[in-house]
Amino acid sequence: MNLSDNIKIIKENIENACIACGRKNDVKIIGVTKTRTPQQINELLNYGIDTIGENKVQELVEKYDNIDSNFNIDIIGQLQTNKVKYIVDKICCIQTIDRVSLAKEIEKQYKKIGKSVDALIQIN
Repeated sequence: MNLSDNIKIIKENIENACIACGRKNDVKIIGVTKTRTPQQINELLNYGIDTIGENKVQELVEKYDNIDSNFNIDIIGQLQTNKVKYIVDKICCIQTIDRVSLAKEIEKQYKKIGKSVDALIQIN
């Protein structure tokens, strides 16, 4: 099965699940692009996927200049505090903030550039 077929099946499954539970289909698909090349990532735009998720900061930084600027980029999984400074100008959302020290570092780095970022907070 190719990428186009996989995405079509995923979208159909989402649509069917939304219909079954009486929910409006406002589900956002995030293409997780770990280990994928910029060329493979850019192909996702052809299928209506405009948000990607990376979980390794170094990998994102290496790919970033070759990824289409029309993507929204999320950092997914645990983020190390010392890596925040490398992503502040590159991402739309941090998934997830799991400790106060990380939240403080995010605030510090985003204040430096005069911007904010969407984030999900993990509560144990």
